[in-house]
Amino acid sequence: MLAGIGTVTTLTASTAAYMTNVKLKHKIKSIRMKNHTIICNYNDYSKNIILNYLNRKLKIDSLVLIANLQENPVKSDYVFFTPGDPTDEKTLAEANASEAKRFIVTGDFSSNVPLNLIDAKTILNIFQIRKLNKSAEIIAQVASSDNVTNAKSAGADEVITLNELSALVISKSIMNPKLPDFVLRLLSSGDGPKIYSVKIPDKYIVYNLLDFKKIFKKIVVLSVFSENDYIFPVEDN
Repeated sequence: MLAGIGTVTTLTASTAAYMTNVKLKHKIKSIRMKNHTIICNYNDYSKNIILNYLNRKLKIDSLVLIANLQENPVKSDYVFFTPGDPTDEKTLAEANASEAKRFIVTGDFSSNVPLNLIDAKTILNIFQIRKLNKSAEIIAQVASSDNVTNAKSAGADEVITLNELSALVISKSIMNPKLPDFVLRLLSSGDGPKIYSVKIPDKYIVYNLLDFKKIFKKIVVLSVFSENDYIFPVEDN
């Protein structure tokens, strides 16, 4: 544990020193909303996240993008914009980070950040967010699986590794043709069947998986899961 914290400290220090030299000056408009979702950095990954959000028929919450850009790259009334470095506490404060309910931290793949510091900046971003908001959900993206532990130590609740996901998709496509395409369709915002996770009301906690299958007849129950365990479907008796 101590070694992990030490690594995080080294990474954040080196990244902070570097980012001081490339920080951009923007006129920032403060965000006053609460219970919103904040996306950090704008790239192909965050662009797709935003497009999937906009394509949903029901907007669950407000979306705020923080990025080192002069203006909002998303032309939508549903996506608010705070220009600046998302690792900077002032910028996070302008986006009202302390009142947000969720953060999605993607890598900063801009030319301003060296490749070997992309994950380090992500970890610094998580650390700064957690300082301002102790309860929000933080979903982070890292390029290397070596940095998953560091990202979680900094405060991320869920960490997605790009290289690992790519390898899994390729390997599954070899052994199971069309399966990756089917899964991607389930996760996309287009037409057709969709896969969701929903929070179970307290009154259902004592129910087993077969009970859920009987109650929710119009949907296919794939799994019931808690924080540390998954229960997969079993055959009906």
